[in-house]
Formats: sequence, structure tokens, C-alpha cells
Amino acid sequence: MRMFIKTNEFDKLARRYACIKCGTWVSIKAQSCKQCQHSFTNNDKSSMQTLYNQNKEQNWQHTILPIIFVILVIALLLI
Repeated sequence: MRMFIKTNEFDKLARRYACIKCGTWVSIKAQSCKQCQHSFTNNDKSSMQTLYNQNKEQNWQHTILPIIFVILVIALLLI
């Protein structure tokens, strides 16, 4: 069992940005939002990156909360 996440897998998690139209988390490589179908231009992508960088302290939640959930589920299964 591997204990550590490979660097490229961690980078995939770190490269998720909020859609500028609806706020849904999307990959920066996405051409459009799955939620609202907004098609991203290069200006949209750079705006999403800028907003993400400005709000980095608040964006940790989209990666840490699922990890906490998994730990809680495992703890409940072990009880």
C-alpha cells in the first residue's frame, strides 16, 4: 500500500479553480464548466487563476474536507 501521493497526483488536486460564472470547481484544463456549460476563454482561465491565488487561504477546504470525511468513515468502521 502506498502511503504518499505522487507529486503529479497532488498537482492535479491543486489545479482546480472556481468557474467564474457559477463557482463550481473545475480543472484549469477544462474547456467548459460541467455545471453551467460556460465556455472558458483564455482570459477566463487567467481570471480564475488570479482569483484562486488571491483566495488561497480559503481554497484549502476543497482538498482537506474530503480527507477528513474519509478519516471519519474509517474511524466509524473500526469502532
